[in-house]
Amino acid sequence: MSMILYGSAVKSSFRLGRSDVDLLYILEDGSREPWPREGRIFKNFQSTWEYKACD
Repeated sequence: MSMILYGSAVKSSFRLGRSDVDLLYILEDGSREPWPREGRIFKNFQSTWEYKACD
């Protein structure tokens, strides 16, 4: 599994509370039902994003 962050979130044009977050999520061949397993990754990302965006 790989996640690629792109768009304004990786550039100086990101505005917290206004900009969206662009993610490309890549699974290995044959992966089935990724959301129950990888859902915790997204929850952790969401809970830390505001802090990281303001660093």
